[in-house]
Amino acid sequence: MRQSPPVAGLLLGVLVGIIDAVILETNFGRSQGPLALLPFTWAVVIWTWATTGCLTGAIFFSARWGRLRGVALALSGPCLLLLGRGTTPFKALTGLSTSQVLVIWLAVSVAICFAFAFMRFLPAKRGWLFATGAGLSSVVLVSLAAGVSFPVREAMRPRVPGKHNVALIVLDTVRYDDTVSNMPELMAFANRAASFENAWSSAPWTVPAHFALFTGADPWSIPFVNVSTGFQYAGPHLAEHFRSRGYDTAAVFANPLLNESTGFARGFDELTVSIQSRVCRTAIGTLLGKSVTHNGPRMPLCGWLIAPEVTSRATVFARRGERPFFLAANFMDAHDPYYVLPECRDASYRGVPRSHQQALLDAHPGRALDPRIGKRTRAQYRLAMRCMDRSVGALLRKLDDGNTVIAVVGDHGEQFGEHGFGGHGNSLYRQVLHVPLILKVPGRATAHVAEPVSTTDLFSSLIRAAEPGRARAPMPLFDPLWRRPVLSNFDQRHHRGLEGGFSVVRGDLHFMRSHPGQENLFDYRADPSESSPLVGDEHRATVSPLRDMLLRAARLQSRRVELDALGYLN
Repeated sequence: MRQSPPVAGLLLGVLVGIIDAVILETNFGRSQGPLALLPFTWAVVIWTWATTGCLTGAIFFSARWGRLRGVALALSGPCLLLLGRGTTPFKALTGLSTSQVLVIWLAVSVAICFAFAFMRFLPAKRGWLFATGAGLSSVVLVSLAAGVSFPVREAMRPRVPGKHNVALIVLDTVRYDDTVSNMPELMAFANRAASFENAWSSAPWTVPAHFALFTGADPWSIPFVNVSTGFQYAGPHLAEHFRSRGYDTAAVFANPLLNESTGFARGFDELTVSIQSRVCRTAIGTLLGKSVTHNGPRMPLCGWLIAPEVTSRATVFARRGERPFFLAANFMDAHDPYYVLPECRDASYRGVPRSHQQALLDAHPGRALDPRIGKRTRAQYRLAMRCMDRSVGALLRKLDDGNTVIAVVGDHGEQFGEHGFGGHGNSLYRQVLHVPLILKVPGRATAHVAEPVSTTDLFSSLIRAAEPGRARAPMPLFDPLWRRPVLSNFDQRHHRGLEGGFSVVRGDLHFMRSHPGQENLFDYRADPSESSPLVGDEHRATVSPLRDMLLRAARLQSRRVELDALGYLN
């Protein structure tokens, strides 16, 4: 049945939108089927594609465009969907290079465009009406994709006396050993606070590491419940604690994994997350978001929040209102692809090619990484840290008012070929677990803590530091008697083909044990690269209690997984 170009584009957009929603649910929903996707998400995905198709048809409504009308609809519909959803899995399935996959996509697109070129249309009537409607709809969608928000807050309540403001700043993918020489603003702040020389994360990737910070519980002991859009960890939450005590709460998260689907919205009056709009979950939004990843320009739509934006939004919240506040912020510039702001680039700057970044992320002990790639990539990583440090320093200066508890912590580190690994989330070596940790409590003297501590202890330390009346109560980070064991876990269920395990740090020693039973012991102070495992019977007495500790943690994890599989934790 023939239609005018705008109507044909509208109908084609609806069809493509339905297909995109089904693909989105299948790939990312972790649910039982397409209909489990939240209805509003379905509506926005279909709306986005329908608007795109209708606007394309309205632009090419005139018969003077001839066969190009069908070609335009093909490019804005099925060809764009194929590029956004099909090329990445096709590349993974075939092992072809990016350029080869793009050539194949281009060939398939030519065939689709050729078929659409023979579409026959009715004469367009009231084309201006379709163009106006599609244009207004586009403005709304663009505003959503750009993250334009108008915070809705409860009526202002009286100030709660006797409480400090609390700010938790997380530096995504920042390892300790690169912090000292590449983040001078942060180090200047550390000189006015308590700095922890040996802080260790509980996990080598974002979601469990952040949940340890926000729940104060070991990730392997926290049950997670399946929901229609993903999974959420159960248990108390730092933002919920502060909101229940009269605090205003807000979060500005650059990492898009820290969203409502994974439970990070809990307790926050206001939540700003990169790519949080459902418009950005479409294939169109995915392509825009991947622009930087593929060495393209940073898009203002569906892009990560860069460091100055995180600082700006966090500052606006901190300056507003009269009640005490809890603010959480996540900076992500040091995460792959190690984004460097244009103002931080000099004439010699050359971005790391995507092929090098991919080689780093694909590296494992069985696939050797060219040392030159590791060196060049780490140089850009350090430059991204130095550039991000400007915005972190600006936020710290605005928050450091004498009445705010400020914590700065890394969630995990990064590997650049050490032990054969690249990236993070694939091992338990020091490079991905040793992170910066700085805590400033009003009225508390500066300090330098050399003993190993777990970043998980930050949860209870912040709660106690927030109330001046409890200033003398033990804070785990400062009191060895209250500290938990410094345990970390890598769960192989999230990384197919890689073995998971546990590790523990005690004194100068770092003991690692994988699930199959492979063990390594390192003196991380004398051997910071952990390249020379300690061997010999003289360490047997030392290893035995550490091994028992890890075995208990592994059994706890197994019981939690079994109960979850049986549905007791849902």
